[in-house]
Amino acid sequence: MKLKKMLPVLVGLAFTTTGLVYAGPFVITNRTFGSAFPAALKTEMNTIFDGVESQVNTLLPNTGSDTNNYAKGMADAGVMASKGLGVDYATHPDLVILGAGVGVAGDLGGSSLSDVMDGKVKSTSVRGIGLGASVMLGVNLGYFTDAELGPVELNKLKVFTNFLTKDLPTSGGIKGDMTNFGLHFQYDFFEEASLPWGFIKWNGLQVTTGFEYSALDLKFTKTFDKSTTKTVDVSSVTSIPGQTASATARFLGTANVGADVSVKSIPIEVSTSARLFYVLTPYVGLGGDLNFGTSKTTANVSGPVTISDSLGAFSTTNNTNVSATASLPLDSRGKIKPDAFSARWFGGLQVNIFLVKIYAQVNQSLTNDTLGVNAGLRLAW
Repeated sequence: MKLKKMLPVLVGLAFTTTGLVYAGPFVITNRTFGSAFPAALKTEMNTIFDGVESQVNTLLPNTGSDTNNYAKGMADAGVMASKGLGVDYATHPDLVILGAGVGVAGDLGGSSLSDVMDGKVKSTSVRGIGLGASVMLGVNLGYFTDAELGPVELNKLKVFTNFLTKDLPTSGGIKGDMTNFGLHFQYDFFEEASLPWGFIKWNGLQVTTGFEYSALDLKFTKTFDKSTTKTVDVSSVTSIPGQTASATARFLGTANVGADVSVKSIPIEVSTSARLFYVLTPYVGLGGDLNFGTSKTTANVSGPVTISDSLGAFSTTNNTNVSATASLPLDSRGKIKPDAFSARWFGGLQVNIFLVKIYAQVNQSLTNDTLGVNAGLRLAW
């Protein structure tokens, strides 16, 4: 799938969750009842309002009780989204490697990797997303020199750089732009070796460090037409014993959610890999990151909340009227920072077809709730 088609799909998936009961940022406030509105009916109407809230919130990022959780989730996911895009862990080229990849990450709250694999991600989990895409170039200095720089043997050193800045294609109410940049240094502490079985080659142990920068300016606009209907007892209003009516609350409006994320990271990673039958290369590693930068979010909602009943029992004439307004208090209170330090594990699988390398990688934090995946294609000589 082409990058311009893939990115809006990833963003859409990250913003869209499933579930019937959802506590999120959209709230119906200023719930006002006429002076003659029966107390029992107030409870019924509040249940109907809650149902509309739940329907809208299934399509918005989760914040829990603190709206800053969204900005924090965006910052942490922004750090994770770029992991693996700017450095190679499986190829070990003789001279040079050139490639491109795309990644997505999310702050999944209480959901785990197994939940994701089983399709059981809780709708109340997703608090923020990160996107990454980059073109990468790596050079093996060992092709050019055997010199030493202090304790560093330059023939064991590889240097990688990556960069991409791109507008996100407008799709499904999503628009924005992203930038990724990185510079990495990878050192072979233990060199590769063929194992006695012949069809397995251990690629040694590598230590990688460098600098990563990721920026995402994202705006998401969604139009809603959500309603909840419930049969309620209106006999206390109409004075007709046992009389019922269908009461409906409806929100018809637009929500705008935005995030401006700019994060930097200094990774320190240890990784290893093995080549099986010259075709498959699985790899695994551990990393720690020093993180900097900020995330700021904005949000607003427009459109009315309307209330009706099938008998017209709710009216201002007899002081049994009902009214309410929509609110989306998702603005972060200032700029929120990612975790100053985060640890993670990562693993992937690469398919080798002569010079062509196709890979997919999973990154999971050990210190917060972020999970990322990325994939791409590379050419190595």
